[in-house]
Amino acid sequence: MVTNGRKSFPIVSGRDAIATHIAVKADTDGGSVTVQDLIGGSVLSVGRVPSQQWLVINTEEWDIRTVPQGREQTAGEDDPSTMPVAQRSVPTLSISPGGFRLMQRDNGDGVIEVNGGSAILWWKGAY
Repeated sequence: MVTNGRKSFPIVSGRDAIATHIAVKADTDGGSVTVQDLIGGSVLSVGRVPSQQWLVINTEEWDIRTVPQGREQTAGEDDPSTMPVAQRSVPTLSISPGGFRLMQRDNGDGVIEVNGGSAILWWKGAY
């Protein structure tokens, strides 16, 4: 999880990856959260985000789900497709063409920056 800042992390596949799901929670209710890959430049911007609940955006199918109460601490380990479909939230979404790609530095790490709240990323292998 990243909150209003930068974080580097190993991309285990050894190749660039694509973030299939990104969960966001805003600092202020109804605020905007921006997630950016600092190496490749991919950006996801989500508006009208709640501050008390995580929204999980499927970046490939534009499906929006929520993290159930009590599962916030382990959300990154769960399968996002099993989470409940969002019922009351209607966020605005903007993403870079081609999806949210995680590029690697020479040492194999990816680097993301989050502004306006917090984010959790799920990614899969190389593209």
